[in-house]
Amino acid sequence: MRSWSIKTKTIGALAILLGSFALLGLNSFLTMGTTADQLRVVRTNALANQTVAMDIAKDITATQMKIFRFATLVSNGVSKKLLDQLYMEIIADVKAETQRLKILGNRREMSESEKKNSRSLQNSGNSMYPASRISWTWPGKTPPWQQ
Repeated sequence: MRSWSIKTKTIGALAILLGSFALLGLNSFLTMGTTADQLRVVRTNALANQTVAMDIAKDITATQMKIFRFATLVSNGVSKKLLDQLYMEIIADVKAETQRLKILGNRREMSESEKKNSRSLQNSGNSMYPASRISWTWPGKTPPWQQ
């Protein structure tokens, strides 16, 4: 290598640098393709599930607010007509949210542990707020909206 001319050494160094840059460019190109595929999977699967879960959470919060509103109206002695309407809205919302939780829990892409957690959440929700009947207890008398 000592006997080579400066011109040959320079061309050799440039060829090595050019080859290195070509390999780096190829690696970047392949990485971009893989990253695009992974982002596409996230966009089609995970993001859709997160959006559905966030919508369900917002609806559950809205239903809880209706229940609090109902309790407040009952304690203030509001008319039976208004209470019956709000009661029916609450029952319909609870039924719809329970159904949406069942649909979300039965998705194929969920793992078994996620499905088990979803079923336990549905069961605990059904025991706390049964969609078929929400019972209110009033000591010693019938609830005001049923009078």
